[in-house]
Amino acid sequence: MEKKLINFIRFFLISYLFFISLSPSIIKITQSESTLQIQEYKPINSQFSLNTTLADQYNSTFAYNNIQSQLDFGYRIPGTNENLECANWINSQMQNYGESEIYNFTVNEIPCRNIISRINPNMSQIAIFAAHYDSRAIAEKDLNDSLRDSPILGANDGGSGVAVLMEIARVLATSKINWNISFWFVFFDAEDQGNSGIPGWDWCEGSKWMINDLKNNPNVYFRDTQSLNSINSFILLDMVGGDNLKFIHESYDSDDLRQRVFEIGHLLEYDSTFPLDANEYKIEDDHVPFAKEGIPTLDLIIKFWDLTCGWPYHHTSEDTLEHISRDSLEITGRTVIQFIYEVYNPELGFIEKFSSKETFFSNPIVIGAGILIIGVSIAILIKKAVMKKN
Repeated sequence: MEKKLINFIRFFLISYLFFISLSPSIIKITQSESTLQIQEYKPINSQFSLNTTLADQYNSTFAYNNIQSQLDFGYRIPGTNENLECANWINSQMQNYGESEIYNFTVNEIPCRNIISRINPNMSQIAIFAAHYDSRAIAEKDLNDSLRDSPILGANDGGSGVAVLMEIARVLATSKINWNISFWFVFFDAEDQGNSGIPGWDWCEGSKWMINDLKNNPNVYFRDTQSLNSINSFILLDMVGGDNLKFIHESYDSDDLRQRVFEIGHLLEYDSTFPLDANEYKIEDDHVPFAKEGIPTLDLIIKFWDLTCGWPYHHTSEDTLEHISRDSLEITGRTVIQFIYEVYNPELGFIEKFSSKETFFSNPIVIGAGILIIGVSIAILIKKAVMKKN
């Protein structure tokens, strides 16, 4: 009877102390999985080794080739056959990874088209990753005066963001993870013109049209359990393939979303690309219409107006494949995929999830409970040994 009592006390103490020490974190993780919200920023322990298995599936050569394929169509100016052919190609390629559909609209009677591709389309919450695929109608910044009225190829300004998104979609679609969120990959037309590019136009016509259509015709876009409020985050990739890649802090960014992505960039040792402390700049880009609806947004974009930023080819004839960096494509793609893995992966192991918030074995409560459990166990063993001897 005494032996059974000792075993019961030992089991009770160990179980009680173990679950008491873990209960706060269990509650926190369960809530995070159920709501899938971008939580208030909490630093990831820098000593924790990230599982980069999914990010390692990203292939920067595939992304580079995606840029080449876009340039092969020529100048993708809205309303041209080249633009239409490129849109059809993006749509057909994305159908290999999930649903994909073209949404037609007009700007001053010029036909334009956005593309929305979906992985896990029926999930209640939505994470959007976006880029624009149109190329600019004029190279007004070109050093050669005679080329300033000519169109640009837009290898970086347009092409790079599209290329990286397509490769991210491939990685997510071929992963064996049972994602419980819907991923939308949005390819905007009519972003890079403005009145200086096409008279009478504004910037970001495609994203402005889309946000209005999402509100006016929700049944065209959303499943029964979805709405505009279902959009969990919106990350825009714009000029992500040039040399000396360094993203700015944009004033419409969600601070929490930016901090989460930039910190993951640091953990992947891309410190110079993702500065944690920097001045904010206000830019009109495709994320702004979504930010104005209260959706957490992030614009991954460089300081393109500064010729000393390391990539001085914005809106010039030199925005070509020769000025694309495979390293920059790698940095952008791997960081975004790692963000997706850390935030949206429902299958991330319990210990790994717990550790990404607070390292398990460095938690003072866990250490104290462990010492107490060991002490109690030793005391019981000594008592048993003494009783046997007597």
